[in-house]
Amino acid sequence: NTLSRVRRLHAKSVDCMIDGSVTLTRLPALYAAGARRFVVGSRFVHAKDPQAAEALFRIQLRALASIHGA
Repeated sequence: NTLSRVRRLHAKSVDCMIDGSVTLTRLPALYAAGARRFVVGSRFVHAKDPQAAEALFRIQLRALASIHGA
């Protein structure tokens, strides 16, 4: 699955980007596994308020970075 692949790559110091199925719900697990780059285009395109959706992702990423020391 995606999380195990991210963990394996992260353990080898490989920087990976997640493209697809990136949601606010999945973001913490993906970040904890070692992913630091995310493609979330469709989440913003299909959101009622794309700017608000982007802002929520940025807030979540900043919170995760502070938790995980990044």
